[in-house]
Amino acid sequence: MPQLDTDALSAELERGIGHRVRLVYLDSCESTNSECQRLAQHHSVIIAEQQTAGRGRRGNRWHSPSCENIYCSIGLDKTLRSDYLGMISLQVGVSIAQVLRRQGYSDVSLKWPNDIWLRGKKLGGILIETRQLKTDSFFFSIGFGLNLNLDESQLEQINQPATSLNRLSNDPLNRQL
Repeated sequence: MPQLDTDALSAELERGIGHRVRLVYLDSCESTNSECQRLAQHHSVIIAEQQTAGRGRRGNRWHSPSCENIYCSIGLDKTLRSDYLGMISLQVGVSIAQVLRRQGYSDVSLKWPNDIWLRGKKLGGILIETRQLKTDSFFFSIGFGLNLNLDESQLEQINQPATSLNRLSNDPLNRQL
């Protein structure tokens, strides 16, 4: 798979969001969430072609082969009552599922608290990391990964039933779209 066109991606993000974002593109990193936490900048988007230590909840490893999937973290400063913090993962999951459904993947569902499923198998995951800035003010690293172009041997390396969007089309998917 080819690498992402960051100029086109940055322009698309700015059109969709309505303001400039800081897009950080990395060939490889340990984890986009770790990079996002290190940068700690509002409206930052970290995208990597590969993660060497991608992770999920409870330290679970996220399988991250180069140039095959989406590995992304978004940095946001937000004022929010702390009793609403648990809802962010759900909102992110609902948003991702809505986008996938608009793309024709009607069988997408969520498995609480942070998994994106397709036809009873894991398609992606969400990892929210939070740093309190002051009372009711937080910096969020909102990370997500989606399996787009994994073959059968790569799916077998995952420690749970998993799938990839290309399994439905039998063709490699364009990660840029």
